[in-house]
Amino acid sequence: MIEVAKKNASRSELEVVFDVGLIEELVFPDATFDIVVSRLAIHHLPEDLKRRGFAEILRVLKPGGHLLIADFKPPANPILNHITSALVGSHMMHTNIWSLPPMLESAGFVEIASGPTRSAFLAFVSGKKPGI
Repeated sequence: MIEVAKKNASRSELEVVFDVGLIEELVFPDATFDIVVSRLAIHHLPEDLKRRGFAEILRVLKPGGHLLIADFKPPANPILNHITSALVGSHMMHTNIWSLPPMLESAGFVEIASGPTRSAFLAFVSGKKPGI
């Protein structure tokens, strides 16, 4: 996916740096970023890595910085949930995005919000690093 992103950035004539690393060991100094966005990635992580990763994200955010997560939400209808699991893989539906707000709070985020998106399959969770 990094190669695809590099090609897209090149076609758009954007100067972008892509780094590959571990969420639980970010190589960036404290208070480096204004915003961190995670799209369709958190569901791949086991619970312990999510918790460690959120602590690392909080560390690299500037005071007042924001985290935005967009990820799969389980369909409320059990039949649709089963069909969705069959189509995208049951592992995609193991993570319930609605379980993330308490993890963000535990990591130290404030002003945590969550809700639906325009997609029937995605929801968002956001939080802010205390400060400004």
